[in-house]
Amino acid sequence: MFTESAWCGIMLRSGKRNGSSTAYRFLKEHKTTMARDTTQAYLNEIGRYPLLTKTQEVILGTQVQAWMNIKDKDESEYTEEERRIAKIGQRAREKFIKCNLRLVVNVARKYAGRCNTLDLMDLVQEGNIGLARAVEKFDPTRGYAMSTYAYWWIRQAIQRAMQFSELAIRLPIGVHDAIVKITKAAEELTKKNAIEPTLEEISKETGLEISQIKAILDVPKASVSLDKQVTESNTSNSLIEVISDTQHSNTIDDAERRIAIEDTYSAIENYLDEETKFIILERLKDPPTPWKEICSTAKITRGRAQLMEKAGLERCALLLRIKNRFEL
Repeated sequence: MFTESAWCGIMLRSGKRNGSSTAYRFLKEHKTTMARDTTQAYLNEIGRYPLLTKTQEVILGTQVQAWMNIKDKDESEYTEEERRIAKIGQRAREKFIKCNLRLVVNVARKYAGRCNTLDLMDLVQEGNIGLARAVEKFDPTRGYAMSTYAYWWIRQAIQRAMQFSELAIRLPIGVHDAIVKITKAAEELTKKNAIEPTLEEISKETGLEISQIKAILDVPKASVSLDKQVTESNTSNSLIEVISDTQHSNTIDDAERRIAIEDTYSAIENYLDEETKFIILERLKDPPTPWKEICSTAKITRGRAQLMEKAGLERCALLLRIKNRFEL
């Protein structure tokens, strides 16, 4: 019986890496089945924990906060009462986390497929770290629900894990947050004024210095492999296969064209949702996938699909123009 690594070695030595081999397809389908079974087992496990009522959240939150207030103290110096508080607080924290694990899965599913290097369970694991942090910070006296408060922590943990895993050069957290801030401001200003924003307008909107914005726009973004499959299908083409190239050329113009293509696909990969990305990449194939087939797969109308394609391409074009305009 071959191990997974042995199968990979066979495929590499034989030169069959495009999914056409029966062995390759078997290995890929086997890994997909294992991942699906693991996810289902996890969902069955966390389904045993009931959702908390508002009263229960207040009680558990109060117990956790009482423990957090003495947590930094040396345990050897605990009084009997403090040992009791610590024990109750630890149990409350564990129950609080377990009863909110389904919230993490719901948030992680929104980001599944957006990251090349993290699958759903990886995102869930990162989200659980954010949930644990939220439980420790939750103040029940403020009156808001735990799910509302935890959502931000879970989303932040997942987004940062995705950013760190995809960048060839890891950026500081502050730089990544600034990129998100600039992108959001540019989109809002464009929508408001119906024209591309100037560097000064973005600076005023974000509160960042112009020199900072120029430097941030020039940082490396997530790299995208041209061998990456367009969809999860075993027969899907890679990105390089959907790019039309009628003749080989070594000219500077050809090199610039290829760089522009890679920048465009990088923008599609990083800034669009899965449905819009699927529609655009299918239409970029040579020849383009018919609208009827796309609409049947995505289960949407042709008009809706065309609007999504237009909006997605306009967003990518805007982000690329802003980067090129303010490039150092």
